[in-house]
Amino acid sequence: YAPPPSEEPDLIMVKWKFLTVEGGRRLLGDVDRHHRVTSLIEGFDLEKMLVVTSSGRRYWLRGWQRDWRRVQENAPK
Repeated sequence: YAPPPSEEPDLIMVKWKFLTVEGGRRLLGDVDRHHRVTSLIEGFDLEKMLVVTSSGRRYWLRGWQRDWRRVQENAPK
């Protein structure tokens, strides 16, 4: 269970990776030591390492994706 974005608008996600799914992309990663899959990604700021999802939640990415070189190539637009 995840609280609604109005109660928990900003989260830090570690050990993350992009998932390509029907309809777009999501993130899979750890938030407070719990695995989480986000709603669809609406925006991604590579410089800030910030993802905004369709639910309105903001995920601040920390650490590295397993293959960092692919982040720039595969990052959501």
